[in-house]
Amino acid sequence: MTAVERLAEGWPGIDELEPPRRPRPYSPGRVSQLERALWWPARYLDGHSGWARVLHCWIRCRVTRGVNFNHAVDERGWSRATAYRARDRALARIAQGLTNDGIPRGQH
Repeated sequence: MTAVERLAEGWPGIDELEPPRRPRPYSPGRVSQLERALWWPARYLDGHSGWARVLHCWIRCRVTRGVNFNHAVDERGWSRATAYRARDRALARIAQGLTNDGIPRGQH
């Protein structure tokens, strides 16, 4: 498409377009740390699949733009208070597991 054709169609000019945002690069050590954190629910929530399910939903809502945990809870038909208690219990169990394993804060 030529510049004249772009103008005729009402498209923005090339100089008006914004480049796509690139994700921030992470160091190899930070990537390893994040990979270890991904395994925490499997390791520390064994036998508590309900807590893990709620925690995964909450994490997905936190990392996805425009997704609200309250809305996700309502869509699934969960009680909001119960979902928040399950999330809190899951996070507490993971924190207790990390403490019991002797892993200091920030060194996971």
